[in-house]
Amino acid sequence: MAAPEQEQSPAEDQTILKVAFDGLRIANEDHDEATLRVTRLAAARAMRHPKPCEEFRCPHREIDRCGFWLRWKAPRWWAAIIHHKDFSSAAILAQESEEVFESALQKVTDLAARSGVVQEALRSSINHLSRSSLRKLNILDLPDEILLSIFEFVEGWNSEDHLAFDPCFRTTKDIQNSRLVCRRLRDVSSQFLLRTIVVTIDKESVQRLDEISRHTTISKGVRGVRIVLHLYSAELMSLANLLEYCVGDIEEQARMAEAVRSWEFRNGKSSEHDTLERVEQVLAVVGTLRRITTAEHMQDMDPDNGDAADLSEEDQLHRSRLLDTRRQYVSLCVEQQAFMESGEFYRAVGLAIARMPCARRLDIRDTDFECHRRARSVMHPEDDVWASISRFMLLPLTGYHAKRADVSVADRHDITNLLHAVRNAGALLKGIDIKLSNLTGFGGATPGLSRPQELSSGMSQLEYLSFCAEDEDLFEGEAANVELLLSTCADTPSLRELRCDLRSSAQGALIDIQRVLPPRARPHLANLWFARAAIHLSGLKALIEQLPDMKYCGLAHVRLLSGTWEEALDVLRQDLKCRLLCLVEPEGAECDGMAPEDYKAIFNRDQGFHSDAVQFSRGLLRENPLRALRNREQIALEEQSDAMEE
Repeated sequence: MAAPEQEQSPAEDQTILKVAFDGLRIANEDHDEATLRVTRLAAARAMRHPKPCEEFRCPHREIDRCGFWLRWKAPRWWAAIIHHKDFSSAAILAQESEEVFESALQKVTDLAARSGVVQEALRSSINHLSRSSLRKLNILDLPDEILLSIFEFVEGWNSEDHLAFDPCFRTTKDIQNSRLVCRRLRDVSSQFLLRTIVVTIDKESVQRLDEISRHTTISKGVRGVRIVLHLYSAELMSLANLLEYCVGDIEEQARMAEAVRSWEFRNGKSSEHDTLERVEQVLAVVGTLRRITTAEHMQDMDPDNGDAADLSEEDQLHRSRLLDTRRQYVSLCVEQQAFMESGEFYRAVGLAIARMPCARRLDIRDTDFECHRRARSVMHPEDDVWASISRFMLLPLTGYHAKRADVSVADRHDITNLLHAVRNAGALLKGIDIKLSNLTGFGGATPGLSRPQELSSGMSQLEYLSFCAEDEDLFEGEAANVELLLSTCADTPSLRELRCDLRSSAQGALIDIQRVLPPRARPHLANLWFARAAIHLSGLKALIEQLPDMKYCGLAHVRLLSGTWEEALDVLRQDLKCRLLCLVEPEGAECDGMAPEDYKAIFNRDQGFHSDAVQFSRGLLRENPLRALRNREQIALEEQSDAMEE
């Protein structure tokens, strides 16, 4: 039986390390000596016996910027070369060089052998010091800070990008796979699982938000909350109106699936035969729905009492099923309205945002087609047709569908109520992004805007503010409320970016830029964009004088209420400090009566960044293009007058 291996003492370990160190030191000295001798002989040959094409440069000597030699101190071996009498003969130099090279080669060979012995001694000592109780390090031994940096690359998004946390542009597949590896990686990567939480106005969605905000790990990675304002309408509580609204969308889905050959885009999930059969079934149901809708309008009766006339027995059965769906719709509408009027919805959202340490961005949308995506489609062959239609009818209205069907929804008190709820919960927002399909209901009395100072106090850290809406007929009351909301939120020195884009018709009311941005110091404002707005020349000059050096400034369809655009371009040239300026189709003043060819030459839409007006404002053109046009017109009038006199 072999005797057990005796454990080495610490003194023996130190002896091994000392021998290894001494061996490396001696090997290093021998290597330096051999290198010095080779270099000395090479320098002697180059200086005493140079070749015709060889240029010799002295070592340790530098040349200054003017080409003069700098003073230098020659090493001792260089002096030995100069005064060595034996180096005067090339034969003697060649013989000594051969001896030196042989000695250097031998030393290098001995050095390689000695290095192997030293490495073996070091490896033996290290293996002994690294006892078996100490395991090898791996990725799980890294601290959380480094693992978080690694998972940022796995996520693959720039945190400063506004689209980085948009659910439509972000995938979490890699993060989900990482959470399945082990418990440690699950705990760390969970912070990247949810960046934006989408919340609809119902108790189930708010309960999900509350659970996420209380999660110890996932809540740390949430950066924003998106509120989707899909609302039920009281106008659709009657069966006739509900059917009239839904029939068109259902028929459009069926026609579209057949026209675009949707089975080719479903990766084999449904065949052409199944899809076409589903289209026929849906169109047959549409015919039934139209008959029931017509009967409801003809009877002009309460749908809960009696049956509609001129309906077959099968249609009567379908009508009874639709009446049950209508009762559920009424219940959901009443429940949602009570949920909002009681303030429970706003308080729950505000408290959840305050609990999450990094959730400081609030997005508000009235249209999000990703919500209830499956329920919105009736073309899934695996679902029952009537069940799909009933599910579709129970969905709340998006802002887009309400606008297209001309159906009224609740007033826009929810926006200001949300902002107040977040402020009352103690959270200071850093970003607000509002996108609305229409501003219907925004012109009434908005309770939240009656306390602008309270709302403004919660915006002390706001950096990003965006308000976009599409409303062809913007009224004065709606424009005034939008101005008050934006001015209240933008009243902070921390603001870095402001966007106001109201895509209204030329006849609609316009937002006054001066009311949105009254004169005050904004040292951090770097990006500014206004579309469909108006301003006076004096207000433009006062605003520009208060703006700092900016990266970007954009004005699209901005109407000048007083003064001329010729003067406005002079103001932009003299006072605006901006790296990138965009001026698209300005309105008002001399632009209204300008000839189309002259307008296009000065304010070319395709060259919003490089038009003549922008080039002059940035100082790249000497003459104001509007002043040049006015001078040309004046000269033409004078010539015409002179011609008439003659």
